[in-house]
Amino acid sequence: MRADDEQRSGTSVPPVKVVDFHQAPTYLRRPYILHGYRVGGTRRMALAALFYELNNETLNAWTMILGIIYSTWRFWTVLIDTARAEVHISFLILWFAAASHVGFSIALHAFIGISEAERVVFRTLDVVMLQQSIFLKGVAFCLALPVPGWFLTFYVFGVVVVLMYSFYTCTIRNRIWTIPKPELARHMQYITFGYLLPLWTYAALNIGGLTLVASITFLIWFGGAVLYAKHYPERLWPGVFDCVASSHILMHLVAQSVHVLEYRFLDRALADVPK
Repeated sequence: MRADDEQRSGTSVPPVKVVDFHQAPTYLRRPYILHGYRVGGTRRMALAALFYELNNETLNAWTMILGIIYSTWRFWTVLIDTARAEVHISFLILWFAAASHVGFSIALHAFIGISEAERVVFRTLDVVMLQQSIFLKGVAFCLALPVPGWFLTFYVFGVVVVLMYSFYTCTIRNRIWTIPKPELARHMQYITFGYLLPLWTYAALNIGGLTLVASITFLIWFGGAVLYAKHYPERLWPGVFDCVASSHILMHLVAQSVHVLEYRFLDRALADVPK
């Protein structure tokens, strides 16, 4: 029986409280984050808390909410500004890549304090949907750019290899909900490598002005993964960055910054494609 059902039936619901590191369940603890762990409650209560509580998980959720708001606005402006169907399709896939993942990420951060079972379900969905999100972004670029055959072959081969490795890492060698943070970061770097390196190569060879955009995107992604895996900056000053600017929040901000650059890349690339 779910916690929401228990509440309706009159049975007890775990009380909601915000606790420190040593009081939080083991599965909930983040290294060097000393305060701000929300424990207990129901899904409905957790969603409501997004609007009136300030802790490390609600801020993580809001970085994703604001990101999808931007992505939706950006896609809407494309629909208004151009009548080209191929442009609409490319941007629709890019938007859907973000939208299909963001709900599970928000749910993970909102519900993780309810129970370990909630964490298992939503971390699994979060990682799986993130993988398909990155793959869809690559599809959007392939549809938008007049890629030569050799490049398409290179791209598809690269994506298939990293997705197979990703599947092996997450499902055969590890369980997604127990995979260590540094290994998860490396795993996400491999996936990102699969769609960003071919784009960078294409930009360098064919669209000189976009080389900088693609390179910055590539470097930001990998830099964010390093911060996430090494727990910076909270590792240097435990307790100072419990809510604002922790490594997890910075990783989310990096992801949103990359998404902005992806729109910029697609904008510029499509502008150079003959109408």
